[in-house]
Amino acid sequence: MSRSLVNAASDKGLVHSRTSSPARTRSDPNKPWRLAWLLLTIALAAHVLDEALTDFLSVYNPAVATLRDTVPWLALPSFSFGAWITGLGIGILVLAALTPLARGDRPWMRRLSYVYGIIMTLNGLGHMGASLVLGRWMPGVVSSPFLLAAALFLLVSVPERPQPATPVDRESSGR
Repeated sequence: MSRSLVNAASDKGLVHSRTSSPARTRSDPNKPWRLAWLLLTIALAAHVLDEALTDFLSVYNPAVATLRDTVPWLALPSFSFGAWITGLGIGILVLAALTPLARGDRPWMRRLSYVYGIIMTLNGLGHMGASLVLGRWMPGVVSSPFLLAAALFLLVSVPERPQPATPVDRESSGR
């Protein structure tokens, strides 16, 4: 195969060669962020499964009822299992669908990443803290360290300032 034919095929993305264009071989600065978002979403799905298998609502609903009696203005919902698992399942699917949008040219996604990471950090710490305070394994505590680690990974993976879209990002968004 002649050198020019290899270069032409490489430029079209048909083969990979060491002489590929720099734009195609440059690392994607948003890849760790997307990976962190996806890992946190997987960790959240595992956490919801952990909570479902350990009867989280049998602890949550009575705690909410007690809090409502103590602090009447605090409007915390109680859930049936069906509504709880359906709502969380839909939420996890939406979060998974947002994974490709974790790119530097989407500032709203950076803000959402911080909110998501902080909420999941507090969720993980809450389960572990409640287990320590109450002296027993609370529902969801087994998956909480993974949830916490994934949340912290997301928080440190969000770029500090917007990153330009990569050629791969531009191709996937139709720009």
